[in-house]
Amino acid sequence: MMTPEEEMELVLHTIRETTSGYLIWDEEEAQRVHRELGSEGLAPEAIRVILQKFVRGGGEIETRDEQRPQWMQHRDRWYLAIIPMKMFVNGLFVEFWLSNRDRKAPIVEIVNAHSQR
Repeated sequence: MMTPEEEMELVLHTIRETTSGYLIWDEEEAQRVHRELGSEGLAPEAIRVILQKFVRGGGEIETRDEQRPQWMQHRDRWYLAIIPMKMFVNGLFVEFWLSNRDRKAPIVEIVNAHSQR
């Protein structure tokens, strides 16, 4: 079992250092984001790249204990980044989690993105 600190470091490493195969989108959410933000030029792939650049540049990632009943059986915690962007007054909110904790092949899955409210 990983400590929260070890998991955070693995999340950061996965986002910063890996190829696109280890930073993926939940397919349903990717389709929703494409419908809602595609007209803003923010396709899911673009958001993935923006998140990587944000983390590589030292942007802050926050962690939350999972409190939502529909997710509690899948994960203990989730992560978020609020990325400053001119098109959104309060930035771009991106939610993700470590869906595979294998240190040799970790996977961070993006599960939500929208204008920060």
